[in-house]
Amino acid sequence: MNLEKCADTKIGTVGRDKTLSGGEKKRLSFGTNILIQPSILFADEPTSGLDTNLAKSVVKSLRTIADDHNTCILCTIHQPNSETFEMFDKVLLLSNGYTVYFGESRKFVKDYFSATLDLDCPLGFNLADFLISVISVDEGKAKEFSRKFDVFQRSREKNANTSNKMQTIFTNKPNPKKVLTSRSCESH
Repeated sequence: MNLEKCADTKIGTVGRDKTLSGGEKKRLSFGTNILIQPSILFADEPTSGLDTNLAKSVVKSLRTIADDHNTCILCTIHQPNSETFEMFDKVLLLSNGYTVYFGESRKFVKDYFSATLDLDCPLGFNLADFLISVISVDEGKAKEFSRKFDVFQRSREKNANTSNKMQTIFTNKPNPKKVLTSRSCESH
């Protein structure tokens, strides 16, 4: 959790004595929560009120918890910078309560918005900022985005099911040598 340097620092009230910073308090909170080894950890706006470096440090700590302790971490986060956004595996984008996107966060979300909604993130632009600006729409547009995402999801599920069926067909395909051998044995 990168708290070694403040191991002897009081948690206390700001202004009285030296105390933990906001980022250190958040990391300490996560650290104490993982002591019970939860399978799921909820973090409601863990970066709120922190500068970019502290926010990145907190998300990096969450990433470490997820990787090292096999913990699923669900968190709400507002306007992460590019580096912070890249640390997330999956992202759920909501607009007016409608699911606009749920899936891989890195390149795939960018490709989805480009291919499905014909919206391209400008080169060099923070993807998270782009996504927030795109989904900050009225309820009608949010419903439209959500319908398109539903169609996209059904298409992906259908393709996945077809792929699984094909794998099953090929996996269960009899070995030609065994069939030939068994027929040969039966015919004698």
